[in-house]
Amino acid sequence: MSTRRETKEQVKRLWRDGEVRLSWHAENEMDAECLEIADVRHVLWYGRIVDDQVGDDGPRHRYHGEVVSGTPTGVIVELGEELVIVTVFLL
Repeated sequence: MSTRRETKEQVKRLWRDGEVRLSWHAENEMDAECLEIADVRHVLWYGRIVDDQVGDDGPRHRYHGEVVSGTPTGVIVELGEELVIVTVFLL
């Protein structure tokens, strides 16, 4: 099992390599909350991991942070061959 620091580095690497996919649910939540992909990136880059779980297709991590405008927001990601943004929600 990797440390949270290693997990954050893996998330950033997958993002930089373009290995990112938004789930249908995450896209709907982003639309509903008027959030952009830059907001998701901001939470992943500058937020903190607050929970680790095992998901259907790999480890899942819950991030809490702020979007670009400063609104507290949560993001759940799943790690595998790619980074899957499972959902996005306002805190």
